[in-house]
Amino acid sequence: MNSNFTFSTSQNLGRTFISKTGEEWLYFGGTSYLGLSNHPDFQLLVKEGIQKYGLHYGSSRISNLRLKVYAETEDFLAQKINVPKVLTFSSGYMAGQAVTQWLKKKYPHTPLFYAPDTHPAVKSLETNILNLEVDFEKWLSEKIIKINHSTEEEFILVMDSVDSLRGQTRNFDVLEKLNSNKKLLLVVDDSHGFGILGNMGEGIVSHLPNLPNLSKVIVSSLGKAGGIPAGFIAGKSEFITEIQELSIFRGASPALPSFLEAFRKAEHLRQHQLKILRQNIHFFSQALQEKGLDLFLFSKNYPIFYAQRNDLASMLLPQKILLWHFAYSSNSPQKHTRIVLNATHQKADLEKLLTHLEKIKY
Repeated sequence: MNSNFTFSTSQNLGRTFISKTGEEWLYFGGTSYLGLSNHPDFQLLVKEGIQKYGLHYGSSRISNLRLKVYAETEDFLAQKINVPKVLTFSSGYMAGQAVTQWLKKKYPHTPLFYAPDTHPAVKSLETNILNLEVDFEKWLSEKIIKINHSTEEEFILVMDSVDSLRGQTRNFDVLEKLNSNKKLLLVVDDSHGFGILGNMGEGIVSHLPNLPNLSKVIVSSLGKAGGIPAGFIAGKSEFITEIQELSIFRGASPALPSFLEAFRKAEHLRQHQLKILRQNIHFFSQALQEKGLDLFLFSKNYPIFYAQRNDLASMLLPQKILLWHFAYSSNSPQKHTRIVLNATHQKADLEKLLTHLEKIKY
């Protein structure tokens, strides 16, 4: 047993991992929600992409010789998300920081508010503080009231699409109360929503209201449900054009074309994996309710189950079951515990976990 909950392994993580002693453990952590990195069909698509484009693309997106795969993938994403334009980056963090730089340049004097728990990717470094005590919906409601009563006309709100730490999807209905004489730019990090939320995994866009005075910028990693090391920004065409002029885009290495090629060709596979994930979520959440195991906070159709007691993780270690358990923020030493389901988990895995949860006495 490892009291520090820190393990090491030499294999890719899916539903299990092999410990240093050669024992197989069940694993309920990570962010590979659709399990694509372990899927042989997706791996084959990546291999085909490498054969076509090589291991690396050592050039700039603004070079006078350009690979069509970037525009093809960005057009595919724009159609999937139902936005005018998309721009890919080498990671979700890079995409988020590009938006942060654009905000500073474009709106240096516009009032800007960060929602509680907003990911550092879409925040200025000096505001990188994790605040778990503030209720998001209360915060958003108060900000809309403040905006409506302000003498200013234009505002910016920056937030995550879901509270991925505690598995809580968010309600944006209060945005409908925005006064028509106010302009609001909404920047949403959808890294933990894209590929999971929406009917077809299109993400948070379908949950946001369409208002004439509300502009939306979506930022996301493709390294979670998407299964590749890349990220993107989505929004109006003029916004994307302005982002393309920033040095963080012009001077940085882009996403690897081999992975973008595989991602674009794998929509059918993502839909199949999303169906399996939702079946796992439904089975597990239903079993928790039927067994009266009131141990977690969770949302419908979302794969994260936040434990309301941290000793749950240590109590499952003797059963060779490892949960997500660590302090996410350096500003807070408190460790958090959660169960993360993915599409590689089998029904037997979930049943074993449920059996041992039933044995835990509180």
